[in-house]
Amino acid sequence: MEKVEDIEAKDFNKKINSEFPVVVEFGVKSCGNCKKFKPVYEKLSKIFSDMKFTRISIFKSVKNLRLAEVLELSKHQLP
Repeated sequence: MEKVEDIEAKDFNKKINSEFPVVVEFGVKSCGNCKKFKPVYEKLSKIFSDMKFTRISIFKSVKNLRLAEVLELSKHQLP
């Protein structure tokens, strides 16, 4: 697979119900740590090519932010 796919909250359930293990990164484009992690995450997607790597930008839409809150990601400090 080797490619990180940007997904939206509306597609979350469909994307994680896969025949492959799925890794989801929740991030913010303006986040310094997220920017530093991006090349590492993309490299991991190449190393573990039998897994599906996805990314959700939580501030891209209200639904993305609510999904992060439901999954209790809001407990982490965001810039």
